[in-house]
Formats: sequence, C-alpha cells, structure tokens
Amino acid sequence: MSLSPPLARPARAVAAAFLSGALCLGTLGATATSASAAEPVAGARTSGDSLFPNVGNGGYDVKHYDLDIAWTPGAPVATASTIAATAKITATADAPLSEFSLDFEGLTVESITVNDAPASWTRDVDAAATKYKLIITPATPVEGEFTTVITYSGSPVTHIDPDGSREGWIAGDDGATAVNEPVGAMTWYPVNNSLKDKAKYDIKLTIPRLMDGETMAAASNGTLHSKTRNGALETWHWRQPNQMVPYLSMVSIGKYEVRESVVELESGTYRDWTFLDSAMTTTQRNTTLASLAQTQDIMRWMESRFGPYPGVATGAVVDRINVGYALETQDRSFYQNSVSRGTLIHEIAHQWFGNAVSPTDWSDLWLNEGMGDYAPRAYNLASGTTTTTPETAYFNSWNASAPTSAQWQVPLAGFTDPAILFNYVYGRGGMTFEALRTIVGDEAWFEILRTWVAENNGSDASTADFVALANRVSGKDVRPVLNPWLYGTVKPAWPSKWNLSAAADATGPVAAGDTVVHTLTAQNTGKVALGGQTVTVDVADLVDDARLGALPAELANLGGTLRWTIPATAAGASATVSFPATVKESSSGGTVGLTTSSSALGSFCLTCSVSTAIADQDDAWTLGLSADPLPGDVETGDEITYSVAAKNTAVHPLRDATAEIDLSDVLDDASVVSLGDGLELDGTTLRWSVPRVSSGQTARADFTVLVEAESDASLRISAAPGTAGGSGEPTLTHTVGLKPLGPAPVPVVSGTGRVGTVLTASAGTWPAGTALTYQWSVGGAPVAGATGSTYRLAPKDVGRVVTVAVTGAKAGWAPVTKVSKPLKVAPGLLTRTPRPFQSGLPKVGRTLKVNPGRWDSGVTLSYRWYRGSKAIKGATKKSYKLTKADRGQRIRVKVTARKTGYATVVKYTPRSAKVIK
Repeated sequence: MSLSPPLARPARAVAAAFLSGALCLGTLGATATSASAAEPVAGARTSGDSLFPNVGNGGYDVKHYDLDIAWTPGAPVATASTIAATAKITATADAPLSEFSLDFEGLTVESITVNDAPASWTRDVDAAATKYKLIITPATPVEGEFTTVITYSGSPVTHIDPDGSREGWIAGDDGATAVNEPVGAMTWYPVNNSLKDKAKYDIKLTIPRLMDGETMAAASNGTLHSKTRNGALETWHWRQPNQMVPYLSMVSIGKYEVRESVVELESGTYRDWTFLDSAMTTTQRNTTLASLAQTQDIMRWMESRFGPYPGVATGAVVDRINVGYALETQDRSFYQNSVSRGTLIHEIAHQWFGNAVSPTDWSDLWLNEGMGDYAPRAYNLASGTTTTTPETAYFNSWNASAPTSAQWQVPLAGFTDPAILFNYVYGRGGMTFEALRTIVGDEAWFEILRTWVAENNGSDASTADFVALANRVSGKDVRPVLNPWLYGTVKPAWPSKWNLSAAADATGPVAAGDTVVHTLTAQNTGKVALGGQTVTVDVADLVDDARLGALPAELANLGGTLRWTIPATAAGASATVSFPATVKESSSGGTVGLTTSSSALGSFCLTCSVSTAIADQDDAWTLGLSADPLPGDVETGDEITYSVAAKNTAVHPLRDATAEIDLSDVLDDASVVSLGDGLELDGTTLRWSVPRVSSGQTARADFTVLVEAESDASLRISAAPGTAGGSGEPTLTHTVGLKPLGPAPVPVVSGTGRVGTVLTASAGTWPAGTALTYQWSVGGAPVAGATGSTYRLAPKDVGRVVTVAVTGAKAGWAPVTKVSKPLKVAPGLLTRTPRPFQSGLPKVGRTLKVNPGRWDSGVTLSYRWYRGSKAIKGATKKSYKLTKADRGQRIRVKVTARKTGYATVVKYTPRSAKVIK
C-alpha cells in the first residue's frame, strides 16, 4: 500500500451502526456428503490473527473462488447502485465439518448450497469487534473437497477500519472500486478473509457497456480471460491462476480508457492491462503516462534484485475516487487520481513482497511496507535519479528522530493495536531492512531477498521466518542487531559497518632472522563510530616459522591467536595496529602469514589473509624402508605391507622432498593393492611426495602388494631420494615358498546336531591326488580318536560347539587345513514318550496310582499330582490317597522325564472323574 500525502492512513471519524448478534435463518436441505468415520466438528471462526482475531476462519482450505457479479447502476450511481452475485467456493477439509464460517459484511444472502444440497445459515455480527460471520451448516458434514454456492445481492457497504480509513467496496459517481487491505474483501463477496488461506480466482463482472454515452469497463486481477456482450451488457471475465490472498483481490467499474501492451522481462513476456479514468485531468493523465512508461525498466531492475516476476500480468487501475491511498492489488495495482513514479515503484515492489509472499499475521506487515518504502530509494539510486543512498536517507531519518518519537514506542512486529496498523511499518520497516543490509552486506542482502521470494512464493511467512532465513543465508546470527528494530520499544542503535584488512611490509622471500611487520586495519565505512569490536588473528602459520615480537597493548596473545580490540574510530576514519615477527633460524621455504576474522555484525573482510615466502635452506634427510612381514619367505596369496620413511636431520622443516621406490622386480610376481597418502605409481616406479617434516621428526607412507608368484620367486624392492639433501638407498627382499594347495573348500557338516545322532563331514572337491585327514573338535579342543568323517554326539557335548578340520596334503604343495562352520550341539530327543494313565477309584479315602508307561533307558521320572489346575502339596509319588479336599475335583498327574544330554519331556495323564464322597 502507498499512502496519499501525508504518508499516513487518514484518520477519519467513524460513524458506525453496530449490529450485534443479528441472525438470518436460511433453508434446510437433505442432500448429504459422504459420511466420515471421524466425529464432525464445527470449523473455527478465527484464523488466529493477533490484530483481527474475529476475521478469518479455520477447518478448511479454500482452493478457488468463482465470483459472478452483476452490477446495476442506480440513481445516483454513488449511493443507489446494487449488485446481484453468486460466489462458488471450492475448498477442502481434512476432518469432517458439521459447520463452517465465512466472513461477509452487509449484503443479503438469498440461498446457499453445499455440494448441491441446500444448507442453512446464520449471521453473527459485532461491528465493534470487526466480526461479520456467515455460519453455514451443510445438510450433512463435509470432508475432503466440497463446493459452496452462495447467491447474494444488495448495495455493498464500505468498511471503516480502526484507524478511520475506508476500504472494501467504495462507490463512485461512475461505478465502484473494491480495495481490501486489511479486511475489506468481505464487503463484496463471502470469503475466508485470512492471510493464511490463499486461493485461485475467477471473477466475472457484468456491467452496462455504456453509461451516459461513455464506454464502461470492469477491471480485476490476473489476465482477461474473455469479454462477452449480451445486448446492452458486457461481462468481463478475469482469471487469477496464481495463489492470491483475499485482501489483494480487486474490482473496479467505471468509465475507463483501457490501454493494452506488453512488458518484456528476463522471465518472459507479460500482458499489461491499464485502466485510466476518463475524468482524469490533463496534468493527472500526463503524470500517470510518464510514470507508467517506466514500468518495464522498473520491473527489469526488480527481477535482477528479487528474482523472476511472480505475477501473470501487470498494469494499473487509476480511478478518481475517494479512497485515500494506492494499493498493490495483485498483478494490477490500484492508484487514486494519478500515478507518481515513487508510488509506482512502491506498488510494483509489493508484487514480490506482500503479494507473492504475504505476511502470516497483520503484525508482520512491515515485511510488505518496509520493502515498499525501501525499493523506490534503491531504484532511484540505481537509475541515477538520486545520488543519495538508501543507507544515507534512512540514517538521516533515524538521526533526526528523537528517542521519544512515537515510532519507537511500539514494536515494529508483534504490536497489538489495529488502529496503528499502517503508522510505522513504512519508515521504520525500511530502516530495519537497511539495518540488515548494513550488517550482512549487499551480496547476502539480495540473496536473502531472492531466497525469501523463491522459497515462499504463493504462501505466507512471518517475521520469525524472515529472521531465520537471514541467519541461514548470511551465515551470521543477525538477531542481536535486528531484534531491537523489530521488537524493541526504545530507539534502536544504528549498526556499525567496517572493512577489515591485513598487510605485511615484506613483499619478497625473507631469510632466517628477518623481521616482518604485519598491520591490521579497520576502516569505518558506516555512519556511526566504531569501538569495542574485536578481531581474531590466526597466527598458527606465522609462529611455526617465526617468533612474535613485542605486542602493542590493544593486541592480546591467546596462544595461536591474537585478539585486537578496535579503539574508538569515527565514521570515515580508520584504526590500525602493527606487530613484528622474526623468521626462525630453523625456517626454510614455506611462508609466514596470518588470517584475520571478526564475528562482529557489520564487519567485512577485504584482505583476510596475508603471507610472505621464506627463502629455502639446504635440506638434510635420510630415507628408510621396512616391511611386514619381515624380509624372508612368503607364500602365494600373502600380502606384504612396506613402509617408506623420511627422517629430517636438518634444523629447519623438510618441505617438498620426494623419493622413488623401484618396483620393477616386484611387479613381475606381485601386484599393488593399496597406496598410502602421497604415493603415486608410474609404471614400475612408485613416487612419494614427502609431507612437511619438522626437524628431527620422521614421515612415513605405507603401500601393500599381493604375492602372485609360484614358489622360488624373489621379490626385491629398492628406494632412493628424489630431491637434494636426501641420503640412503635401502633394499628389501622376500622369497616366495611353496604354493598352498588349492582349491581347498571349507568342509560342510550335515546332521541334526542333537545328542545321540551322527554328524557327517563333507570335504568337498580337492585337487586330484590329495590325501585328506579329519579331526573333530568340541568346544575348541580336539576329540581324541575322532579322526573319521563322522562323529556321534555324546551327552557331554550338549551346548558346546563342534567343528571338523579337514587337511589336504599333496606332494609339491603346502598342505592346507580348512575348518567347518561351528555347529552348536542341541539336546537329544527321547524316542519313547508314552502318555501315562491313572488307575483306582476316584473316591475319598481310596488310593490312585499312575502308570507312566515304558520310556527310553536311562530316563529318570518324577511325578506331580494336581487337583484341578493346582498342584497338591507333597503329592510327588507314583500313588496318591484321596482326601476330603479332593471331593468334587478332577485329579491328574504330571510325569516329567529327564535324561542327561536330552530334552526334558512332560506328559499329563487324562483327568479323572470327579472324586466322590
């Protein structure tokens, strides 16, 4: 929104007649939607907005509004005109709704259907609370996608906001215009008037083709889908395929000159429909046309800063009507009387900030209007219209504003009074954006803006979302600076901005004993004084090869890093600090250098690192070789790991040394399977780039070869230094012994693995002429005499692991032993497990006996008598004398069979007849 001068929403006396609790009852229907298993609930009558809690609704998501509005002029037009309209609203509900509500102010509802079935409705109105609810009860609950059709008519009202300004349907002498920020959409169609519920639109406006002999036109959002004549009437059908929040919907009816053109942008070609009031004065018309001629240039610049244009068309509606402000209605902004250049830039910027990305809550409005205020200043600078930067303009405004100014007394985001909705979101919003740009820099600033639109296009986002994005994109925590601007109730500090750089007084190689002086500079490029910010200086590379000299008081040595506390430094001035470092006698090659950084917001590193080369001194180092296994016999298939070592015997670090290892004799009979860091194989030569080695220290690198030769081969390896100062040419030799016999399969053991059963070893297929021997082991210990291909499992083996080792031997080959997979021995299973039975008369005083039947030899039996399901205390023998306690009960016996190494078996006798007296 752009406000007519002065830059504040006009405060007007509000004469409102409050209709509280008005009820209108519609008809009941019988057509049902599909039933849902969930219990239906009433949709919320709020969207949770902090400033307008009674506007917006919950429980459903509108997907599409199809509005068909016929406007009939009255006499006079400004007060007696009417509309007859139908609103078809397609929405979805995740859970079944027994009722739901829309926002609808004024006008008369004639009928409502939900999914083609008549529905009942009531209206709940409290003007003082900005509550205008149309509550709809469908014939049966709705869930999933559902369609509501509402027919209504009457003379639309103009909504008066808490600040006294006018919005919604505003009638004029030749028609009407509807602009809806923040809640006016409900004056001309039933709507979920929520910032969080965007939808697509089709808007059809039927109007007279002529009035008083002049051509009439009807403007709205998006693209002109069709224009259809029907006698003296004409229907303008506008289509908005993008998501649009209700407050950005717009209609305007009047005597307009319609101008059509195109705008060519990087993202594509867009049609421009512009509507100019035929009653504009010559001055208004000339001003407007001069401004609109710059539309394409403005949009191209904004695409380069904010990303692709998010709309489907563009244009303007210029009406001589008493609204009091311009408004960024989606694609096609509304302007009162004429279009100034600054207002045009402001409203076009809103197509990205406010339209593509809408605020989540009306207390987040600064996200819209702050950028609307910022963009004209930035574009005017870029286009050469001004030389004043936004930074200077906003700083001057901040500097001229007293701490007692009203704009600092309430938070910019999260304020609670709707009457001040538009009071401070422009200037303070723009200052807040500039404060962010100041602390993150232009590159991160524009990346934040582009990402904001790209990630949230077609949706809504909050102040907290914006701050989180700024943190993520900039890589900094911007909250210490930004939060006082957003949430504070005192005048926030203007953030500092400064460039950090480092330099050294030496430009060429320095020798041992030379001193290099390093200088740090903090250049204040901002609008306020510096002082107290800290710079971290990483001197790890410097102190490796140099000794720090005396440090000035403002530099603290923290061990490996220095900390510089910047003194008070006026805007435009610079602060510096210098310190010496002397190259160590042991240093050769490499560099002395440092890296600077600061976590202070508003700091930007120009030259973060500086280094000076150190002249080379003569190297001295020795080369060595070792191997695992040690030189000697190896077999085919063995791996040999070699280690090459370089020991630095000079007083300075060894740098850039190389060595070469000759593998020509090795690669005939082996292959390289792994190379350590710094090793590279070139043909039969292995080259080693030795890493930096401190004086007296040793560097190593490993490589591994796989022996592939038959027996009697010799593997000889030698190494030699590749750079000056190296000494030693070590050699190592391994001899390949007998080749292991193969193929040698792993034996497979078959059998149940239970005690008392036999395991059989299958040796697999060995080379012809191989002699095989077997050895069975239990619990890892060989079993004496168990050297056949079978083994009977004994009771002592239960629970232990059995394996068999098969050894193959053949002349001329190294014998090979293969061991089977371990098999855990399970308990044996008894073979004879008869069911026991009872004998004897079940009568008190008589004795019952159990006959267990014939079991396997070695089995031990135990007994337990049961009365019903309960064990009888002490009854553990083969017989049991019945007592009075047994009367009327059935008796049975549990027989338990146990044998060492075998699974225990439990059997029950059948239950006896009931015990008699």
